[in-house]
Amino acid sequence: MSGAAFVGTSAPGAKSFLCAWAITGKANHFTSDIGGGSMAVVAYNNGHLELGPPSALTFQMRLMEAVTGGMIEDHRRAVESYARFRLQTPVTEPSPGTVEVTFDDGRATIAFDENNRLTTMNASLTGSK
Repeated sequence: MSGAAFVGTSAPGAKSFLCAWAITGKANHFTSDIGGGSMAVVAYNNGHLELGPPSALTFQMRLMEAVTGGMIEDHRRAVESYARFRLQTPVTEPSPGTVEVTFDDGRATIAFDENNRLTTMNASLTGSK
């Protein structure tokens, strides 16, 4: 991936779109609210974003960062969306209130309360390919 990243203050979506377009000549970018009225924008210019293979361990770390940072409210929906869009696979439900996400290098088992908030998470690694 080649491109640029920059952080601005109070950058609404239209401004970030114009900035990304000005840098790359294309509308390929991602934005993220980073708090305090600031937004991070990552612009890339190769037409698509290539991510490395997802990892059970990385998934756990990122999910905990998002949960403890207050970035998501419906934890179950976030996990299921990640599995569907990033892994392109459905999650399994080994028991009510618990989902399991399978990766190339292992699996994560996540339990939720009645409000879909994460209560426990365990990972088992099978070794990296």
